[in-house]
Amino acid sequence: MWARLPVGRPIVDAPREWFAVGNPRHRPTFAHLWDQAKVAFSRTSRAYVQYANELDTLRPSMVNWEPYTANDALHLGVSSMCSEDEDLYLMICPLICFYAVEWHLPNRVARQFGLCQQWPVPPFDTSVELHKIDRQKQKKTVEFETLHRQYIEVWDQFHDNLYENEQPHTNYNFRAYLTWYLGVT
Repeated sequence: MWARLPVGRPIVDAPREWFAVGNPRHRPTFAHLWDQAKVAFSRTSRAYVQYANELDTLRPSMVNWEPYTANDALHLGVSSMCSEDEDLYLMICPLICFYAVEWHLPNRVARQFGLCQQWPVPPFDTSVELHKIDRQKQKKTVEFETLHRQYIEVWDQFHDNLYENEQPHTNYNFRAYLTWYLGVT
């Protein structure tokens, strides 16, 4: 979030020097940019109101839409692991972590991939029932594979679920998208 939005962003000093490595997989990830971060708020009781106020005043020009291509990230010589599964970035699929399942819907955030944001975004059921599953309610559940079988099957068919969009982002199209978006939200 900090790489994309200025809201709640901590004060960041230059990251510590990364040790020399021969294997590209052992280079730092993008998270290393935040290695030397200082908390922006000292009073957490006021942070929520401050964050909400800052989010309410955000403009598209204040968002870093493609932070992983920015110069500050590229100078690190990041780990090859950061882009190893690039073909999966545009996959419409459930992301599964034990009890939690959330849908990855790149068609709703095509701008962050440098693609033209298409609209209106087709409706997609992200399952109200699925969001009722949480750690507290699933304390006795240990067979998450059984619990989430239907989502695992969708994940296994990822090559059939790629978001197809070859149109590059343009400011003209993005302004038109924002006009539509502001009218429906």
